[in-house]
Amino acid sequence: MTGYNGRALDGCLNLSQKEINTNLESFIELVIECLEESNIEYVIIGGIASIKWGRPRTTSDVDVIINAEKEKIDSLVKVLEKNGFDYRTQDIIVAIQEKSLATVLHQNFPYKIDIQGIYEPLNERALKNRMYLKIFNRKAYLEKPEDLIIAKLKYGSETDFNDVKAILLRQKESLDGSYIQQFAQQEGVLKELEICENQIEKYRKKSSKEEK
Repeated sequence: MTGYNGRALDGCLNLSQKEINTNLESFIELVIECLEESNIEYVIIGGIASIKWGRPRTTSDVDVIINAEKEKIDSLVKVLEKNGFDYRTQDIIVAIQEKSLATVLHQNFPYKIDIQGIYEPLNERALKNRMYLKIFNRKAYLEKPEDLIIAKLKYGSETDFNDVKAILLRQKESLDGSYIQQFAQQEGVLKELEICENQIEKYRKKSSKEEK
């Protein structure tokens, strides 16, 4: 992981708890503004996409997949620098070559951007199927819920599984079930999907009994 900078980190450490709690939305909007202005091909995944499709929750970063040549990365870095981020083009290029994350900090925010390239079919599908939607008062390219579910099942943390269940509950009527089944099987997470679906069904039955 590359990209931590002393000046940016000092700025983060000097923020009050009140600022930490209230500035996340502003940070997300600033990141989106930078991505849009740079004209780089991108998609926002992870926690921010989970907030859009599933449940309100906290997060400390904005996860982004990019697909770009050096010239486009140069453009992104220039826009980031102009808006208070501290990073170098070469650091992002090296991170992508190493198939790792480029972690970008801001001088005045305690949050970060985690940038990665296309490292596996999950990433390729996320970028190909991205959706241009409004989130936090800005329009941005987000990972579609079906792809987010598959990715979360594959990553497999407790938070990931809770995100999956929230998305399945909230987006039930609009999800492409056959697509989810197909790629859950392809990615080897069909069993995990079934577990989440069974837990949701139990929750629904319990809620229905309580209402009666």
